[in-house]
Amino acid sequence: MRASRENAKPTLMRRVLACLVSAAMVVAFTPVVAWGDPATSGVKYLDWDDINKKLVETSYTGAYTEITESNTPATWGETGKTTWYVVNGNASFGQTIGYDSIATVYGDVRLILTDNCHLSFANPGGIEVEDNNSDPSDGSTNSLTIYAQSTGSSMGKLSAIGQGIGGYGGDCGTVTINGGVIA
Repeated sequence: MRASRENAKPTLMRRVLACLVSAAMVVAFTPVVAWGDPATSGVKYLDWDDINKKLVETSYTGAYTEITESNTPATWGETGKTTWYVVNGNASFGQTIGYDSIATVYGDVRLILTDNCHLSFANPGGIEVEDNNSDPSDGSTNSLTIYAQSTGSSMGKLSAIGQGIGGYGGDCGTVTINGGVIA
């Protein structure tokens, strides 16, 4: 009987050690996304409810591009896809692209203006939403939907005073504003 207990101790120790090593590997290989990476954690925003005719709070939990002072892309979205952008803090889009400071929208772009943020475009810049019918053969449409997180004085702002938002000198895609202070 004594011999079987002595043999059982190393087996039990191996099992405990194997469990500890397995647990450490699970923690080590779990993506940081699961712990709240800011580019994929939920972002609350207000969306329009057509049935009840009011704004309702919802949350987007997928991947998005954060627009910051140092990261203001000139091209937003991709033809045929829905792409999300979130503005946190203040970001100015200066005269960096040709002669204008223009962001061009492709596909279905969703922009969330977080509370107390301000996204501004230098004059004569703005946001261009290309004409939906520029190539009707591909069946794609271009649209921009703007959301805010609240309706009070802390509501996010977007300034595109020069060229504004939409098309320049012609038709443009769909622009929907569900919130934010737009100037």
